Amino acid sequence: MTFRMMLPRDVIVSSLPMLVGLVSEKSIVVHSYAATAIEKILIIKMPNYVSITAAELAPEFEKLLTNLFNSFKYEGSGENEYLMKLVMRSVSLMKANLPAPVVQHLTGVLTAKLTEICRNPSQPHFNHYVFETFSCLIRGSCIGKPENITGFESALFPVFQEILQKDVTEFIPYVFQVLSLM
Repeated sequence: MTFRMMLPRDVIVSSLPMLVGLVSEKSIVVHSYAATAIEKILIIKMPNYVSITAAELAPEFEKLLTNLFNSFKYEGSGENEYLMKLVMRSVSLMKANLPAPVVQHLTGVLTAKLTEICRNPSQPHFNHYVFETFSCLIRGSCIGKPENITGFESALFPVFQEILQKDVTEFIPYVFQVLSLM
């Protein structure tokens, strides 16, 4: 049993806004630990414990994403796997509750990030979480709305073509997995 499982649920939920604030700290250690703490809170699974819901994360979600993507700009955090894992986990939790403008913004930001890492893939875990986030976005926003696929196609096809033409072998399996979702 870990320490976070000994805390009452209401204390954990009320700590989310403070942790979201820490994600924007310039110190790589602070924002990485804050991201890890939130990510672990989102996946707590134990008997007689109700996991954090999308409704509980919703008030902090946009601020969380803003802080996460701002932290990628700090020195040494451009490909911080802990930050990207939290992006993936929070998008996965919110899934169908994501408003269309947020999905479009995320798609644009993640596509730019993918284009950047495509030049020199160096952090395998970070790369994995980028593609997983795309998968969560596609699965969540296209359930019952097949017309949303075209937005993803127009954003991702140029990057995927570049990956396939340049033969970026680390990304080819991911490209085909994401394409299979569309």
